[in-house]
Amino acid sequence: MPALANPFGSRLQPIPSLKESSIELKGVMPLKSISPLGAAARSQAPASSQAHACCQSEASSNPNHGAAHQWRHDGHTTAIGDLTAHAAILEQLELELEPQNDLCAILILGGSLMVEQAGQSLHCASPGLLLISSPAWCCLTNSSSLVVLNLKQLQLQTTVMAMVENRPLPQHWQQRLQPDLLWRAENSASCHALKSGLAQMLSIANNLLDHGPSLVARLGLDEMVYRMLAAILIPELQLNDSLKQLQSRKQDGQDRFTDLIAYIEAHLHQPLGLEQLERRSHYSRRTLQYTFQQRLGCSPSQWIRSVRLERAKVKLQQPQPGDSVTRIAKACGYRSLNLFSQDFQQRFQVKPSELLRESQAKLPATQPSRTNNAEDGLSVA
Repeated sequence: MPALANPFGSRLQPIPSLKESSIELKGVMPLKSISPLGAAARSQAPASSQAHACCQSEASSNPNHGAAHQWRHDGHTTAIGDLTAHAAILEQLELELEPQNDLCAILILGGSLMVEQAGQSLHCASPGLLLISSPAWCCLTNSSSLVVLNLKQLQLQTTVMAMVENRPLPQHWQQRLQPDLLWRAENSASCHALKSGLAQMLSIANNLLDHGPSLVARLGLDEMVYRMLAAILIPELQLNDSLKQLQSRKQDGQDRFTDLIAYIEAHLHQPLGLEQLERRSHYSRRTLQYTFQQRLGCSPSQWIRSVRLERAKVKLQQPQPGDSVTRIAKACGYRSLNLFSQDFQQRFQVKPSELLRESQAKLPATQPSRTNNAEDGLSVA
């Protein structure tokens, strides 16, 4: 078999029996059975309750798959803080796992792994990462270098929460943290870099173990492994547009919209066109229209008209000395008296002049009353 690299290569020891292999692997996965590839045990396993996986060397194939072959298991189980890891070079072995509550992460450092489960088939070559939480599955291996990590779902979720400063996680993030079926890391440049970094982190842990496991625990290398796995599992954590920045952008958008509303209310007496609102808010025309519709249920023009009419109604009901329909209309941003009268009457089913007259009739006799509109110079066309 070609030499295969492993972060814990110097610690790997030949495991002479299947019984001892079973004991080692049960430390990181809920192993039900282990047997040489091609043994009769596989054919006796219920097809409905198992999945199959085959690890192959990229440099060779298995021409005699139907027969049992010489198996090999060089392995070492170690603790990286609170994380249990089993490093291994496996050849010609079939593994069947029982239902499990935790997650099993398999980092493939040499060879390749083919997993079949519940009609789903995944092929994962080095460097690759598989996450398995299936109720029952079976794995066949051939000349592969692996590191198997036993992950606690609660610890993984806690790590993700810490990475986004304990903000609520989106629903689809929570679903990824509790996968029902096999999951394979995507083949992107960032994920490739993280998988390489994960292998290097495991190599660092291996080197530091010579100085005692307590040093590895104090350095928090187990947390770093969890963080790298979390970033692979949830690619959004790799981006600049992470949850925190997304929420920040949303908050910034809310602040911009609030500022824009305050600006409009302070300048209702002035012309307020869409171009002016775009410049003020730095929204595009489309975003401006969409934001008003989403937040207020109407277009910018409809909302401005509504606010102007509401303000005009208050002024007509509480007139100041010298107020007229024309003056009030102008103070509320209308340049056409006819348009103001039409809009007001359509909204409140009463003419603005009638409302003003009724309100002025209640004023003390010493206050002058004016309803003449022409003297203020407002266009009526």
